[in-house]
Amino acid sequence: ALRKISQAPLKTHERFLLGECVRAYLPMGPKHRAEYDKLLATETYSGVKVMNKTIYEEGIEKGVKQGVKQGIEKGVKQGVKQGVKQGIEKGVKQGIEKGVKQERKEELERERAELIEMAGALLEGRFGPLPAKVLADLKSRSRQELRSMITNSYRITSLHALDFDGLK
Repeated sequence: ALRKISQAPLKTHERFLLGECVRAYLPMGPKHRAEYDKLLATETYSGVKVMNKTIYEEGIEKGVKQGVKQGIEKGVKQGVKQGVKQGIEKGVKQGIEKGVKQERKEELERERAELIEMAGALLEGRFGPLPAKVLADLKSRSRQELRSMITNSYRITSLHALDFDGLK
């Protein structure tokens, strides 16, 4: 009966209602139900199986599809949000590190410029105006060399003792 209903020229909902009537009044115990399910699994009754989907089964399928879709959407949103947050955190951290490095570099350059000026002033105070080559040589010295020169400036007896390139 269900096979004939599944092949009848009826609208889907009419086919479903007739199929529900047949199933409701079809006396089946557990043994007969197992045989019925086996029969529906065959190729001959494939249309009956599709027709016999209950509203509950269709609701479950629709719910699962909708749940998967919503889960994916939520996962994407959450992933984007987390990615943006991590990107901002990483960018801020890198920016701070770069800023600190730049600030330290500028600080060391200011210190070096002050040391050059101080060494030049000490040497000029002790030996008079310095030749341009000596001033250029001072600018090429490291901070450590300049500190040493300033610290020991009272011991220096002549500019030649400092081994300036400009005096050779």
